[in-house]
Amino acid sequence: MITYQGTAVPVLSVEPNWRGKISVTEEWATLIREAINTSEERISKRGRPRFGINFDTNQMTADETAYLRSVIESAGERPFAVPFWNSALRLSADATSGNAWVDTETTVGSMFELLPYAMLWSDYRTFTTHRVFSVGGTQVVLADPLTQSFLENEWIVPMAVGKLALPDMGALTDIHGTFKVRFEEMFLTDAPMVCTAITGTDVEATYFMESECVGGSLL
Repeated sequence: MITYQGTAVPVLSVEPNWRGKISVTEEWATLIREAINTSEERISKRGRPRFGINFDTNQMTADETAYLRSVIESAGERPFAVPFWNSALRLSADATSGNAWVDTETTVGSMFELLPYAMLWSDYRTFTTHRVFSVGGTQVVLADPLTQSFLENEWIVPMAVGKLALPDMGALTDIHGTFKVRFEEMFLTDAPMVCTAITGTDVEATYFMESECVGGSLL
């Protein structure tokens, strides 16, 4: 499971409204160095920006709403693991339990090389999460083997861990079961490395910190 200060990190597994807008934001950190002639040089403090994502969910069923409420209410102050559905890819072949790779649509232009984790997804209750080890043109290699199988045309989605803006829980009812997702990445990891980083099922996954990782810090 993904853990933060010894407790499990929840996973937001409800899919978006595909007809609505899914917007991704970038936050760069730079140093500004000014010369005596007043010219400026901007130096990046990190190798990539932190990302955010905003989208609305579909109008959810009563079961989906109850499930989402239970995930949010149990989260407390913990960060969330959130998928970036704008870069979701279909599996181009069945993904078999025990394998550490999945075959996909083309990854060109996707966020799999930027974000550290991925979620294989069948529905909001049936998914696993993993650290991304490497990315090919039509394949994503995971840092750990799959713990269950997924079918061709199901989804693989890049993920990040960070801050989720929580809704007014009184408004999240069976009648008004739509959630406006507003998420900002908090933990900027290194590039994919050899690491037993994330595995899991259902609403929780496993997040091993620096001491469990070969190659450097995850944060």
